[in-house]
Amino acid sequence: MYIPKNIYNLLEKYKVNDYILIFDNNSVKNYEERLKLLYNEVIKYLDNLNINDFVEEVNNFLKYILINEILDINLFYYENILFYYHSKGFLTFREKIKIDKKQNVDRYLLIIEFSNGECITKTFSSIREISDTIGMKPHLVKSFKKLRLKGNNKDTDNLSALY
Repeated sequence: MYIPKNIYNLLEKYKVNDYILIFDNNSVKNYEERLKLLYNEVIKYLDNLNINDFVEEVNNFLKYILINEILDINLFYYENILFYYHSKGFLTFREKIKIDKKQNVDRYLLIIEFSNGECITKTFSSIREISDTIGMKPHLVKSFKKLRLKGNNKDTDNLSALY
């Protein structure tokens, strides 16, 4: 479960995590209510960050959703955090949390390098998946051996990708 680095204690408070077992509808509703409360606390925390810490949290969120498999029951939480970042002008290239995988064979390796020097690698089965992940039109992705995400969008100014 993605939580900004300084408020990890919220996971214990709201008793939410990535591995859950639910037996009835009341449990689902209870879990969803806890996710809503957690979301509200995370947004309050993010609203009080200075710009440098905020950008670091944006990068941490992007890393988290790229690396981790998001459970459907937690999708509401992650989508709302993404929409919050959109409202602040960040991660606008990313439309969805979960990118549909249409093929089983991975053919492409995407290496994303952040401005702080951290790198993430992820494999994809199609150009379309890469396009949905980084927000670039498929025909543009095909034409690059080295793809640098630069431009007027402040969330991609510090991000580069290679494949």
